[in-house]
Amino acid sequence: MGVVGVDIGLKGAIAYIDGYGAATTWTMPVMGTHSKPIDYDPYNMSLVVRYLLHMDVTWVIEKPIRNPKSGWRAVAQSHMCAGIWRGLLKDQSIIWVHPRTWQSKILKGLPGETTKERSIHFARCVYPDVDLTPGRLKKPHDGIADAICIARWWLQYGLTAVEPSNSAKPTKDSTTAGLPPTHV
Repeated sequence: MGVVGVDIGLKGAIAYIDGYGAATTWTMPVMGTHSKPIDYDPYNMSLVVRYLLHMDVTWVIEKPIRNPKSGWRAVAQSHMCAGIWRGLLKDQSIIWVHPRTWQSKILKGLPGETTKERSIHFARCVYPDVDLTPGRLKKPHDGIADAICIARWWLQYGLTAVEPSNSAKPTKDSTTAGLPPTHV
């Protein structure tokens, strides 16, 4: 079983961590160039989804947030990206994680002034084989690092961070009376 972490945004990325801990990454498929993206490329996003659908994966996607510093266009773009992912993964279960949730756990205590610097540091230390500068990039791609961190957050903290649904909560009957609840 693997985990797919998705950092939404035009300069976001997709990271797949397999059951053995190896990571594979893709930059977010966009129209235009990666330095000046125009819009999302749903067709190429669907190719990544098709590649991963035959595997047993959990999809963890960063929740779009309203950040007044980003401006209305960036907020609209991230919500549009979330909608594209919802459409592509309509038959799959998606875990939406707030950026502060995974950042507070994964990046805690790491060196760096910004969360982007800390996520790049984490990705370089934990997954040294992952290329954070794909193509002709000179600076590390923080979207790839964030996607790795999101997937890693689920592997380390995900099952305890998500509240189980009412149907999954253990019931007290004669077989479980007096025993502590179990987590799936």
